[in-house]
Amino acid sequence: MTSSACRWSWIFASAWWLAADAAVAQSLLEIRPADRESIASEPRQVVTTAFRLRNLSAVPVEVETRLELPPDWQAVTPAMPIDLSPAESTTRLVSFTIPEGAPAGEHVVRFSARDRLRPAEHAAAAVHVRVLAAHRLNLGVLDAPDFAVSGEHVTATVVLRNTGNAAATVDYRVHGRHLARVTPAQGSARLEPGETRGVDLAIELDEVRERVTARISVQAGVEGTDARESVSATIQLVPRAGALDALHTLDSRAETRFVARDTADGRTSGWQPSLTGGGVLDETRGDILRYSLRGPDRRQSGSFGTSEEYWLRYDTRHLALGAGDLNFGLTPLTEPGRLGRGASVALAREGWAVAAFGMRDNFGDGASKQVGARASLLPAPGTEVGLNFLGRGGVGDLWTVRAQTALASGADVDLELGRSDSDELHGGAVRFSMRGARQALRYHLSGWSADERFLGPLRDRAYLSAGFDVAGAGAWSWRGYYRSQDWNLTPLEEIEPDLHPGLGDRQRMRAMPRERQAGLGAGRRLGDHLFATLDLVGRHRDGRRGEAALAPLAERRSGSWRASLSGHWQPVSLQYSLEKGRAEEPDSGAAFGTSSQMLSASWRLGWMSCNAYWMRDEQSDLDATNPRRTSRGINASIARGGFSLNLDAQSSKARFGRSTLGALTVAQESETGARWSLAARRIEGRFARTDYFLAYSLPFRLPVMARRDVSVIRGRVFDAMTQAGLRNVVLRVDGLAAVTNHRGEFEFPGVRAGAHPILLEQSALPIDQVPAGTAPREVRTGAGPVPEVLIPMVRSAEIRVRVHSIGPPQPA
Repeated sequence: MTSSACRWSWIFASAWWLAADAAVAQSLLEIRPADRESIASEPRQVVTTAFRLRNLSAVPVEVETRLELPPDWQAVTPAMPIDLSPAESTTRLVSFTIPEGAPAGEHVVRFSARDRLRPAEHAAAAVHVRVLAAHRLNLGVLDAPDFAVSGEHVTATVVLRNTGNAAATVDYRVHGRHLARVTPAQGSARLEPGETRGVDLAIELDEVRERVTARISVQAGVEGTDARESVSATIQLVPRAGALDALHTLDSRAETRFVARDTADGRTSGWQPSLTGGGVLDETRGDILRYSLRGPDRRQSGSFGTSEEYWLRYDTRHLALGAGDLNFGLTPLTEPGRLGRGASVALAREGWAVAAFGMRDNFGDGASKQVGARASLLPAPGTEVGLNFLGRGGVGDLWTVRAQTALASGADVDLELGRSDSDELHGGAVRFSMRGARQALRYHLSGWSADERFLGPLRDRAYLSAGFDVAGAGAWSWRGYYRSQDWNLTPLEEIEPDLHPGLGDRQRMRAMPRERQAGLGAGRRLGDHLFATLDLVGRHRDGRRGEAALAPLAERRSGSWRASLSGHWQPVSLQYSLEKGRAEEPDSGAAFGTSSQMLSASWRLGWMSCNAYWMRDEQSDLDATNPRRTSRGINASIARGGFSLNLDAQSSKARFGRSTLGALTVAQESETGARWSLAARRIEGRFARTDYFLAYSLPFRLPVMARRDVSVIRGRVFDAMTQAGLRNVVLRVDGLAAVTNHRGEFEFPGVRAGAHPILLEQSALPIDQVPAGTAPREVRTGAGPVPEVLIPMVRSAEIRVRVHSIGPPQPA
């Protein structure tokens, strides 16, 4: 029926059009489009076109015009009469608006004119307007609850409406925050213009430990177009009271990692699981328990593999205990810190502290043993004087006295004297440091001196470093430094076991050079974004010590200047530095130039960043035979939400050849804390290899012991008339939520001592039930069990009252 009606309408319109053209051919008025005969436009647009009108008669005419538009289209220019002399022509502009709902396709706009005195004289012309397909969407989320309990299943409806003028295939995706699962998470729907369709969602909410706002986010787009729309809805998500609330738990994470390496000799790979965690056991005492379990050792499987590690630490305000694979250490002259397997204990009270450890070094040079102890006095805040002992099994013993204090001037001072003893060697050392600031001046002074018989961890016979930095009140700043280093306390024979008279200059210089270096510089701010510096640097290297076994090493001196310019314009930063100098050998009179350059740039914008650098170094180590060294690199990273991507690329060329490195790391962390990461690294050069790893980890709460500072609140919500329990009633205490079972029972297993109101979540109450009595109820917890909380509910009623006036009494 509809098809037949459309066909007859088309036949009638065609016949009317032909009749109109015949009339136009006989008329003395002529109308033609003056502009385009075919126009393309989108809905909600104003279209302007022109028609040319001509009087073909020998007499004047008064013309009435008319603009004929499709239904719901609106004319902008009004119809106006036109007076035309014989043979005169004119142009008329017409404007009209295409409505938002105009269907896509071809439409006809007709402009006609008629002689007002002689209606038979008329003419018409038409233009074709092609309305383009305009794809638009309207989204909505309905029926999502305002409030929900952690881990609960809820429902919602996504409403898709095609507000465009053409049929569209709409693709949608549902995601959000604190949503464990959404069904369906994505899909598509075919919608006609103006059609609306609902998609029912089944949502499983995350398990949370504190009140948060969950979010349902919907993104939709029309297939094959740029039309996109998004909408979101929020749900107040409260944690559910559970058995773990009555226990002390450790925030923990379980991870499994696969590491691998490909080289020319083959592939190595392996799995490495781990468990780590920690948490507060008693907030009053400040007890903290931490642990880590990782193994087996995968360092031989690739660069991403790590050593096995098993340790446990327990700390309070006064006591610290540790066992397993830990970093054991005392002081810089005894043992600054060494990874080993053992145990440690430290006890600190007001005015004194003691500590001790025993360990076996299974990760460094071998299975060496160490036993350390420390006893300290704390006479005042910021001051400590201690006696330290380190026994290195099979090597010797070390004793040091260390004093640390903070002076009234603001400087921190650290002084340590040490002595070592073994069967054959007795040596000593002294170390000091001072660091402080006064107004615009910052300064530091540190160093040490040791003889070759000292058994401590120092590598240098003597070291001194001093410097200052002054930030001026104006645009200028000043700085300077001095450094003196006499390398390698370790005997030369241990560094070069194959020592012989033909030892080259490079090897001897590596074995025991002495170096002095000093610099003085100034900086100035140039406006708001630029900063320039200029430094003068002098260096002196000399390897001669007078050992009979070595020929004198060449002495070298150099002087150079270094200038830099840095700028920062949000979000771009640039820096360039150039150093030029000249080195000489006084003994031979030889001289050569030295230089180095560095250029770096960074760009940061929101969740994206990019950094790049370029560096060239030529003889800056005072070795004329060393070829030019160049390196360059770029880093790009993206971090948004729980997703991160990092890309590194580096290239360098030195004496040993060219090497390149490329690395890619991708990681994703969900709202629940689950995390996976993937990394790959490729090195080209002398040690060509490819390393990669894949890791996945999950957080969890590890219960360790019962809490003694909490009570259990139990109760029941019921109908006061029938005594029947009411199910699915939500109650809240201190941010936690509990839901009644089919008998109306609820429980909060871990509530601290004190007064706590029990709140009924109004949105979760039965529609016809209200509390009978005072709400909220208050419960006091403390010593002893808490009485059962009974909450009766009564059915709500509606009272209607009608008030009307009866008027004054009528007289009898």
